[in-house]
Amino acid sequence: MGDIIEINGPLVRVRLPGVLNGEQVKIGKLGLVGEVIGRDAELAMVQVYESTEGVRPGESAVALGHPLAVELGPGLLGQIYDGVQRPLTRIQALSGDHIARGLEVPSLDRERSWAFTPNADLVPGSDVKGGMVLGTVPETRTITHRVLLPPDIEGKLLEIAPAGEYPVEHVIARVSGKDGDEHTVCLYHRWPVRIPRPYAKRDHAVAPLITGQRILDTFFPLVKGGKGAVPGPFGAGKTWSSSRSRAGPTPTSSSTSAAASGQRAGGYPGDLPGTQGPPHWALADGTHPAGGQHLQHAGGGA
Repeated sequence: MGDIIEINGPLVRVRLPGVLNGEQVKIGKLGLVGEVIGRDAELAMVQVYESTEGVRPGESAVALGHPLAVELGPGLLGQIYDGVQRPLTRIQALSGDHIARGLEVPSLDRERSWAFTPNADLVPGSDVKGGMVLGTVPETRTITHRVLLPPDIEGKLLEIAPAGEYPVEHVIARVSGKDGDEHTVCLYHRWPVRIPRPYAKRDHAVAPLITGQRILDTFFPLVKGGKGAVPGPFGAGKTWSSSRSRAGPTPTSSSTSAAASGQRAGGYPGDLPGTQGPPHWALADGTHPAGGQHLQHAGGGA
Protein backbone atom coordinates (compact mmCIF):
# COMPACT_ATOMS: atom_id res chain seq x y z
CA MET A 1 0.00 0.00 0.00
CA GLY A 2 1.19 3.50 -0.82
CA ASP A 3 -0.06 7.07 -0.62
CA ILE A 4 -1.05 9.91 -2.94
CA ILE A 5 1.56 12.62 -3.52
CA GLU A 6 -0.03 14.92 -6.11
CA ILE A 7 -3.31 15.21 -8.01
CA ASN A 8 -3.68 16.92 -11.38
CA GLY A 9 -7.12 16.12 -12.81
CA PRO A 10 -7.20 12.45 -13.87
CA LEU A 11 -3.43 12.11 -13.35
CA VAL A 12 -2.35 11.15 -9.84
CA ARG A 13 1.24 10.76 -8.66
CA VAL A 14 1.57 8.14 -5.93
CA ARG A 15 4.32 6.63 -3.82
CA LEU A 16 3.93 2.92 -4.48
CA PRO A 17 7.18 0.91 -4.36
CA GLY A 18 7.27 -2.21 -6.54
CA VAL A 19 4.21 -1.41 -8.63
CA LEU A 20 4.47 -2.38 -12.29
CA ASN A 21 3.76 -0.28 -15.33
CA GLY A 22 0.24 -1.09 -16.54
CA GLU A 23 -0.87 -2.47 -13.17
CA GLN A 24 -4.37 -1.65 -11.94
CA VAL A 25 -4.60 0.33 -8.72
CA LYS A 26 -7.26 1.72 -6.38
CA ILE A 27 -6.99 5.39 -5.53
CA GLY A 28 -8.17 7.13 -2.37
CA LYS A 29 -10.86 6.26 0.16
CA LEU A 30 -13.39 5.68 -2.62
CA GLY A 31 -11.18 3.10 -4.35
CA LEU A 32 -11.25 4.82 -7.75
CA VAL A 33 -10.15 2.70 -10.73
CA GLY A 34 -6.72 3.63 -12.07
CA GLU A 35 -3.86 2.30 -14.18
CA VAL A 36 -0.13 2.92 -13.80
CA ILE A 37 1.14 4.68 -16.94
CA GLY A 38 4.64 5.66 -15.77
CA ARG A 39 7.21 5.06 -13.05
CA ASP A 40 10.10 6.96 -11.51
CA ALA A 41 11.86 5.00 -8.76
CA GLU A 42 9.29 4.60 -5.95
CA LEU A 43 6.88 7.05 -7.56
CA ALA A 44 4.25 6.11 -10.12
CA MET A 45 1.96 8.11 -12.39
CA VAL A 46 -1.61 6.80 -12.40
CA GLN A 47 -4.33 7.50 -14.94
CA VAL A 48 -7.63 7.49 -13.02
CA TYR A 49 -10.75 6.52 -14.96
CA GLU A 50 -13.16 8.29 -12.63
CA SER A 51 -13.44 11.86 -11.35
CA THR A 52 -10.77 12.68 -8.77
CA GLU A 53 -12.79 15.54 -7.27
CA GLY A 54 -12.42 15.49 -3.48
CA VAL A 55 -9.43 13.12 -3.47
CA ARG A 56 -6.61 14.49 -1.29
CA PRO A 57 -2.86 13.95 -1.05
CA GLY A 58 -2.06 11.50 1.70
CA GLU A 59 -4.94 9.15 0.92
CA SER A 60 -4.11 5.53 0.15
CA ALA A 61 -3.12 3.97 -3.15
CA VAL A 62 -3.36 0.19 -3.43
CA ALA A 63 -1.79 -1.96 -6.16
CA LEU A 64 -4.05 -4.87 -7.14
CA GLY A 65 -1.31 -7.14 -8.53
CA HIS A 66 -2.78 -7.51 -12.02
CA PRO A 67 -3.04 -5.34 -15.15
CA LEU A 68 -6.20 -3.56 -16.22
CA ALA A 69 -8.24 -6.41 -17.71
CA VAL A 70 -11.68 -7.37 -18.96
CA GLU A 71 -13.80 -10.42 -18.25
CA LEU A 72 -14.49 -12.71 -21.22
CA GLY A 73 -17.23 -15.31 -20.97
CA PRO A 74 -20.93 -16.03 -21.34
CA GLY A 75 -23.15 -13.07 -20.53
CA LEU A 76 -21.35 -10.33 -22.47
CA LEU A 77 -24.05 -10.12 -25.11
CA GLY A 78 -26.99 -7.92 -24.23
CA GLN A 79 -25.02 -5.72 -21.82
CA ILE A 80 -24.17 -2.02 -21.84
CA TYR A 81 -20.80 -1.25 -20.23
CA ASP A 82 -18.85 1.82 -19.29
CA GLY A 83 -15.19 2.30 -20.22
CA VAL A 84 -13.87 -0.10 -17.55
CA GLN A 85 -16.47 -2.82 -18.27
CA ARG A 86 -18.89 -2.03 -15.47
CA PRO A 87 -22.48 -2.95 -16.42
CA LEU A 88 -24.47 0.28 -16.45
CA THR A 89 -27.80 -1.45 -15.84
CA ARG A 90 -26.48 -2.97 -12.61
CA ILE A 91 -24.94 0.35 -11.61
CA GLN A 92 -28.25 2.13 -12.20
CA ALA A 93 -29.99 -0.36 -9.92
CA LEU A 94 -27.43 0.36 -7.19
CA SER A 95 -27.00 4.12 -7.44
CA GLY A 96 -29.74 5.47 -9.73
CA ASP A 97 -29.14 7.58 -12.80
CA HIS A 98 -26.00 9.14 -11.29
CA ILE A 99 -23.03 6.79 -11.42
CA ALA A 100 -21.47 6.76 -7.96
CA ARG A 101 -17.68 6.70 -7.86
CA GLY A 102 -15.77 3.68 -6.66
CA LEU A 103 -18.54 1.16 -7.29
CA GLU A 104 -17.33 -2.41 -7.71
CA VAL A 105 -19.74 -4.38 -9.88
CA PRO A 106 -18.76 -7.66 -11.61
CA SER A 107 -18.75 -7.38 -15.39
CA LEU A 108 -20.42 -10.78 -15.75
CA ASP A 109 -23.40 -11.94 -13.70
CA ARG A 110 -22.10 -14.22 -10.94
CA GLU A 111 -25.53 -15.63 -10.06
CA ARG A 112 -26.79 -16.72 -13.48
CA SER A 113 -26.10 -20.33 -14.49
CA TRP A 114 -25.26 -21.51 -18.00
CA ALA A 115 -25.81 -24.89 -19.66
CA PHE A 116 -22.30 -26.24 -20.25
CA THR A 117 -21.64 -29.14 -22.63
CA PRO A 118 -18.04 -30.51 -22.52
CA ASN A 119 -16.04 -31.27 -25.64
CA ALA A 120 -16.58 -34.96 -26.31
CA ASP A 121 -13.05 -35.31 -27.70
CA LEU A 122 -11.41 -34.30 -24.41
CA VAL A 123 -10.81 -36.79 -21.60
CA PRO A 124 -8.51 -36.67 -18.56
CA GLY A 125 -4.95 -37.07 -19.83
CA SER A 126 -5.54 -35.27 -23.13
CA ASP A 127 -2.91 -32.79 -24.25
CA VAL A 128 -4.40 -29.30 -24.35
CA LYS A 129 -3.11 -25.86 -25.27
CA GLY A 130 -4.38 -22.33 -25.35
CA GLY A 131 -7.33 -21.73 -27.65
CA MET A 132 -8.72 -25.27 -27.55
CA VAL A 133 -12.47 -25.57 -27.10
CA LEU A 134 -13.27 -27.09 -23.71
CA GLY A 135 -17.01 -27.01 -24.27
CA THR A 136 -19.91 -24.91 -25.42
CA VAL A 137 -22.65 -22.77 -23.85
CA PRO A 138 -25.79 -21.66 -25.75
CA GLU A 139 -25.56 -17.96 -24.95
CA THR A 140 -28.59 -17.05 -27.08
CA ARG A 141 -30.96 -18.91 -29.36
CA THR A 142 -28.64 -18.26 -32.32
CA ILE A 143 -25.17 -17.89 -30.77
CA THR A 144 -23.17 -20.70 -29.19
CA HIS A 145 -20.41 -19.51 -26.88
CA ARG A 146 -17.26 -21.63 -27.11
CA VAL A 147 -15.44 -21.95 -23.80
CA LEU A 148 -11.75 -21.75 -24.69
CA LEU A 149 -8.66 -22.66 -22.73
CA PRO A 150 -6.88 -19.35 -21.99
CA PRO A 151 -3.99 -18.69 -24.42
CA ASP A 152 -1.32 -18.82 -21.70
CA ILE A 153 -2.16 -22.35 -20.48
CA GLU A 154 -0.75 -25.56 -21.96
CA GLY A 155 -0.37 -29.07 -20.54
CA LYS A 156 -2.42 -32.17 -19.70
CA LEU A 157 -6.09 -32.14 -18.84
CA LEU A 158 -6.67 -33.46 -15.33
CA GLU A 159 -10.42 -33.03 -15.08
CA ILE A 160 -13.33 -31.62 -17.06
CA ALA A 161 -16.82 -30.97 -15.71
CA PRO A 162 -19.76 -33.04 -16.96
CA ALA A 163 -22.68 -31.44 -18.74
CA GLY A 164 -24.72 -29.28 -16.42
CA GLU A 165 -25.76 -25.80 -15.29
CA TYR A 166 -22.90 -23.76 -13.85
CA PRO A 167 -22.26 -20.10 -12.90
CA VAL A 168 -19.32 -18.37 -14.57
CA GLU A 169 -17.06 -18.78 -11.53
CA HIS A 170 -17.50 -22.55 -11.41
CA VAL A 171 -14.34 -24.52 -12.22
CA ILE A 172 -15.06 -26.57 -15.34
CA ALA A 173 -11.54 -27.90 -15.97
CA ARG A 174 -8.18 -28.48 -14.31
CA VAL A 175 -4.94 -28.56 -16.28
CA SER A 176 -1.45 -29.62 -15.24
CA GLY A 177 0.90 -27.15 -16.89
CA LYS A 178 4.25 -27.97 -18.41
CA ASP A 179 5.90 -26.27 -15.44
CA GLY A 180 4.11 -28.63 -13.06
CA ASP A 181 1.63 -26.06 -11.77
CA GLU A 182 -2.07 -26.89 -11.70
CA HIS A 183 -4.37 -24.40 -13.44
CA THR A 184 -8.09 -24.09 -12.83
CA VAL A 185 -10.34 -22.93 -15.67
CA CYS A 186 -13.78 -21.37 -15.18
CA LEU A 187 -16.47 -20.48 -17.70
CA TYR A 188 -14.82 -17.06 -17.97
CA HIS A 189 -11.34 -15.63 -17.69
CA ARG A 190 -9.75 -12.20 -17.46
CA TRP A 191 -7.56 -10.79 -20.24
CA PRO A 192 -5.30 -7.67 -20.07
CA VAL A 193 -6.65 -4.88 -22.28
CA ARG A 194 -3.15 -3.88 -23.46
CA ILE A 195 -2.24 -7.32 -24.80
CA PRO A 196 -3.70 -8.33 -28.19
CA ARG A 197 -5.48 -11.67 -28.27
CA PRO A 198 -3.39 -14.27 -30.15
CA TYR A 199 -4.88 -15.93 -33.22
CA ALA A 200 -3.97 -18.82 -35.51
CA LYS A 201 -4.82 -17.02 -38.73
CA ARG A 202 -6.66 -13.95 -39.92
CA ASP A 203 -9.31 -14.36 -42.60
CA HIS A 204 -9.32 -12.05 -45.59
CA ALA A 205 -12.21 -9.58 -45.54
CA VAL A 206 -14.10 -10.49 -48.71
CA ALA A 207 -17.70 -11.26 -47.64
CA PRO A 208 -20.01 -8.22 -47.71
CA LEU A 209 -21.63 -6.97 -44.52
CA ILE A 210 -25.17 -6.00 -45.44
CA THR A 211 -26.33 -3.25 -43.07
CA GLY A 212 -29.86 -2.96 -44.43
CA GLN A 213 -29.30 0.72 -45.25
CA ARG A 214 -29.43 0.90 -49.05
CA ILE A 215 -27.41 4.12 -49.31
CA LEU A 216 -24.56 2.54 -47.33
CA ASP A 217 -24.71 -0.87 -48.98
CA THR A 218 -24.72 0.71 -52.47
CA PHE A 219 -22.27 3.58 -52.27
CA PHE A 220 -20.23 2.78 -49.13
CA PRO A 221 -20.15 -1.03 -48.87
CA LEU A 222 -18.55 -2.72 -45.89
CA VAL A 223 -17.01 -6.17 -45.56
CA LYS A 224 -17.14 -8.62 -42.67
CA GLY A 225 -14.03 -8.19 -40.59
CA GLY A 226 -13.27 -4.82 -42.17
CA LYS A 227 -13.40 -1.27 -40.84
CA GLY A 228 -15.51 1.74 -41.67
CA ALA A 229 -15.68 5.40 -40.71
CA VAL A 230 -18.31 8.14 -40.92
CA PRO A 231 -16.49 11.50 -41.21
CA GLY A 232 -18.31 14.80 -41.49
CA PRO A 233 -18.89 18.22 -39.89
CA PHE A 234 -21.29 19.10 -37.07
CA GLY A 235 -24.88 18.21 -37.87
CA ALA A 236 -24.05 16.02 -40.85
CA GLY A 237 -25.64 12.94 -39.32
CA LYS A 238 -22.58 10.95 -38.25
CA THR A 239 -24.19 9.60 -35.10
CA TRP A 240 -27.46 8.83 -36.85
CA SER A 241 -25.74 7.02 -39.70
CA SER A 242 -23.50 4.92 -37.49
CA SER A 243 -26.25 4.06 -34.99
CA ARG A 244 -28.78 3.15 -37.66
CA SER A 245 -26.33 0.96 -39.52
CA ARG A 246 -25.40 -0.80 -36.28
CA ALA A 247 -28.67 -0.59 -34.39
CA GLY A 248 -29.20 -4.31 -34.55
CA PRO A 249 -28.03 -7.55 -36.09
CA THR A 250 -28.06 -7.23 -39.85
CA PRO A 251 -29.39 -9.77 -42.37
CA THR A 252 -25.86 -11.24 -42.55
CA SER A 253 -24.82 -11.00 -38.89
CA SER A 254 -26.16 -12.45 -35.65
CA SER A 255 -24.81 -9.87 -33.21
CA THR A 256 -23.70 -6.26 -33.09
CA SER A 257 -21.12 -4.58 -30.85
CA ALA A 258 -20.88 -0.81 -30.63
CA ALA A 259 -18.31 1.42 -28.92
CA ALA A 260 -19.21 5.04 -28.30
CA SER A 261 -17.75 7.92 -26.32
CA GLY A 262 -19.14 11.25 -25.15
CA GLN A 263 -21.75 12.66 -27.52
CA ARG A 264 -21.82 9.47 -29.57
CA ALA A 265 -22.67 7.33 -26.54
CA GLY A 266 -25.87 9.16 -25.72
CA GLY A 267 -27.66 8.21 -28.92
CA TYR A 268 -27.00 4.47 -28.93
CA PRO A 269 -29.19 2.91 -26.20
CA GLY A 270 -32.46 4.14 -27.74
CA ASP A 271 -31.52 2.64 -31.11
CA LEU A 272 -31.03 -0.88 -29.80
CA PRO A 273 -33.98 -3.28 -30.12
CA GLY A 274 -35.59 -3.88 -26.78
CA THR A 275 -34.88 -0.36 -25.52
CA GLN A 276 -36.78 2.33 -27.43
CA GLY A 277 -38.14 1.50 -30.84
CA PRO A 278 -37.84 -1.45 -33.22
CA PRO A 279 -34.74 -2.45 -35.18
CA HIS A 280 -34.22 -0.75 -38.51
CA TRP A 281 -34.66 -3.86 -40.62
CA ALA A 282 -36.86 -6.96 -40.68
CA LEU A 283 -37.02 -10.35 -42.30
CA ALA A 284 -39.03 -10.93 -45.47
CA ASP A 285 -42.14 -11.82 -43.47
CA GLY A 286 -41.94 -8.55 -41.54
CA THR A 287 -40.67 -10.12 -38.30
CA HIS A 288 -37.47 -9.33 -36.45
CA PRO A 289 -34.93 -12.02 -35.51
CA ALA A 290 -35.52 -12.93 -31.88
CA GLY A 291 -32.04 -14.35 -31.37
CA GLY A 292 -30.16 -11.18 -32.27
CA GLN A 293 -28.16 -9.82 -29.38
CA HIS A 294 -26.13 -6.71 -28.73
CA LEU A 295 -23.03 -5.73 -26.82
CA GLN A 296 -22.64 -2.01 -26.27
CA HIS A 297 -19.68 -0.22 -24.79
CA ALA A 298 -20.46 3.32 -23.72
CA GLY A 299 -17.48 5.46 -22.84
CA GLY A 300 -19.67 8.21 -21.44
CA GLY A 301 -22.97 9.94 -21.79
CA ALA A 302 -25.04 6.76 -21.95
